[in-house]
Amino acid sequence: AVLQKEPRRIATARLEDAARLAAAGRDDEATSALLELTGWADLVGSLVQLAGWSGEAPARDLAERYLGALSLEPGLEEAAQRLLSGTGANLASSLPLLQSMLALGTPSLKAARDDYCSRLDRLLASAQYGESERKALDAAATQLGLPEPLARKLALDAYYGWLLDLTEGFGSRSSDAKAELERSAELRACLQLEPSAVGELYSNTEIDASVLSACCDALAPGSEYEAMETMQHLERALDARPGVVAQILRTS
Repeated sequence: AVLQKEPRRIATARLEDAARLAAAGRDDEATSALLELTGWADLVGSLVQLAGWSGEAPARDLAERYLGALSLEPGLEEAAQRLLSGTGANLASSLPLLQSMLALGTPSLKAARDDYCSRLDRLLASAQYGESERKALDAAATQLGLPEPLARKLALDAYYGWLLDLTEGFGSRSSDAKAELERSAELRACLQLEPSAVGELYSNTEIDASVLSACCDALAPGSEYEAMETMQHLERALDARPGVVAQILRTS
């Protein structure tokens, strides 16, 4: 997760720096900052390619995939979009990469994003996470023209929302929430969430610790061994960060 989290953090920071320069009217410096960013992104793609993590895809395609759909600070997204729309020929070959990075806030994709999010909501409401549902999501993303990194980011956000709901659910419907949490691996597979992206989510939000802690608090009274066995089972289902359950059990 760290190997993906850190490059995304750096890419976000560099993109925000370029947006700030553009907002200050320093367009030439902003364009130079974008050029440096794309060169650095290509290096990240090359490293991923050398590591053999994603088959034989070209380095630029890997950069688009691993650094796509970045979340910028409020107020900088619009400046970044304006900067991108005004880039010249010297950045023409890098436009797909930059567009992938900014896909989360691209105005022309808003309707497609909203449509896809509605489909994700319906999927979660149905609690059906099989192969046919996965294929339906893929077909929808293609039909709507969503870049793959954006579709995966929206799916990750939906997964986060689902975990938040489960965290609250342990207070009122603990048995149902526990049964749903046991299916988290099934849901991640349906949403095609990569372990590195899920690990980044857990590190950034600590939602894995929150939902497991809520579950632990809701467990019926019993032996410490039974509690540990249940929590370790859920830890594996959630693919939580190592040591999360141990810490919860020590402090519960």
